[in-house]
Amino acid sequence: MNELELEIFEQSSDYLELRLRGGGGVRTRGLDRASVDHLIEVVEHSYGEGSIAQRVFGSADLRDLGEMLFSFLDGDERWFSQVLDDPAGVTVRIAAGERLRHLPWELVVRDGSYLAVSESGPLLPVRAASSVATLGTEVPRHNRPLRVLFMAASPEGVEPVLSYEAEEAGILAATGDTGTELVVEESGTLEGLRFTATSYGPGYFDVLHVSGHATIDEGQPKFLVENGSAARRWRVRIRSHGRWTASGRGWCSSPDA
Repeated sequence: MNELELEIFEQSSDYLELRLRGGGGVRTRGLDRASVDHLIEVVEHSYGEGSIAQRVFGSADLRDLGEMLFSFLDGDERWFSQVLDDPAGVTVRIAAGERLRHLPWELVVRDGSYLAVSESGPLLPVRAASSVATLGTEVPRHNRPLRVLFMAASPEGVEPVLSYEAEEAGILAATGDTGTELVVEESGTLEGLRFTATSYGPGYFDVLHVSGHATIDEGQPKFLVENGSAARRWRVRIRSHGRWTASGRGWCSSPDA
């Protein structure tokens, strides 16, 4: 899979620059602030709390929003259209200021297909922070290991049965050289996750990683967690930003469950 890095930063009060690294070099593209403001306004209107796009899975508004986000990334230069010709797809690290970092980049749509879950040529966005992205404000740094809260959920009657040990071992293997502090929540329940997160205090964990199964039920995406007896329980509210994110396998920050 190709790996790219997209930086978005202000050159002046009314002009921004996009810089794409990878794929054989560095490419730049200018943007006026009015176009960025319009994009943010549309996203906040279409994807805000209580919007149709939030309530109706597969809505036309959601697809239109995804197409607009892809057009913003692609531009007249067709940056991403070109790299997506590779069936392996691309991972893009998006380093941007707060006004753009929070946008639901996971919703990007091309030719009617959500690229983040496409079987061919997927586009996987990863948010990154940098001193440039925060417009000159130094990103807080801590002289300590990364703190990760991990929970795996595998309710009864859901196939395939999740391998807790393999999931945990995968994280340890990926972070073994970094000294990461891994805390494992054993219950697989939302209540257990909330208790563990809050017991360590606000802001203690840097990353929340949840592994499990998701499905579509009555037209809505739902994540499956356990109750105290490992039976199935539905959990809705899968979001790409906000207080916490639950996904089949994903990372997010600020895990205030």
